[in-house]
Amino acid sequence: MEQQFIDYIKDRFGFTKEDFGGLVFIADEKRVYVTTEEVALEENLPGKTHSYGIVAGRIQRDGRTIKPTTNFLQVFGSRAKKNVFDVNDEEKELFIRGTCIETDSELEKGYVIVRWRNHILGCGFLKDGILQSQIPQSRIMKV
Repeated sequence: MEQQFIDYIKDRFGFTKEDFGGLVFIADEKRVYVTTEEVALEENLPGKTHSYGIVAGRIQRDGRTIKPTTNFLQVFGSRAKKNVFDVNDEEKELFIRGTCIETDSELEKGYVIVRWRNHILGCGFLKDGILQSQIPQSRIMKV
């Protein structure tokens, strides 16, 4: 699953191997993590590890699709070279409140990195002219 995630983010967002120099990806049955090589060594992991580093992606119910996390995109998203959706001030407010945004964007359908004034806000999903906020419920800004 690790290699599937790496291939996906390279293809989808234009990341390169150098963007993750010295880091490794580890998967369990539900998540893909990004961490350092030192932490990834089995002898450094206690018996019941709950997290290996930053959760980079969540494996969806179909077992094939991996959704990149907001945390991962906020840390690494500035290095992306494609499928970055820029929002204006009004759209930023809608996005961080979890509201869908109508758009005529020509970006590829699927997950996108949402950016406002060079700040990565998080993950969105673009389909049929609608950008759906993928900000976690616990982080959505309430009015």
